Amino acid sequence: MNNSHIVSGGTQKENAKKLLASGVTGPEGHPLSRPEEVEAEAVYRACVIAKQVSCPLYVVHVMSKLAANMLEAARTDGWKVYGEVLAAALGTDGSHYYHSCWTHAACHIVSPPLRNDPSTPDALMEKLKR
Repeated sequence: MNNSHIVSGGTQKENAKKLLASGVTGPEGHPLSRPEEVEAEAVYRACVIAKQVSCPLYVVHVMSKLAANMLEAARTDGWKVYGEVLAAALGTDGSHYYHSCWTHAACHIVSPPLRNDPSTPDALMEKLKR
């Protein structure tokens, strides 16, 4: 089930309300209420603030290609920013949130969520090589 059309922005709380109203109550709602674009925007904001106050930045739990791209672009521009990827994001993707066994799906919840794009683990691994 792809409910990504339900959430097109807004806060996590607003996104959760939209999902609940549409009947999404399981683990699949976790990534749907926290879109990749929101993670990337948060990383970008943190980078800008760190640059403005001349402070290095270490971002934990980089879970998406967009967020990793933000960090890479900032580093290319000479900003002192670093990111950490969870091992889970390197070994699997968010497809588990849609598993028919609720316990299996729930056991994969991390924040930010694993991304449903199966190319994300390889893309994050490539970023680690740099």
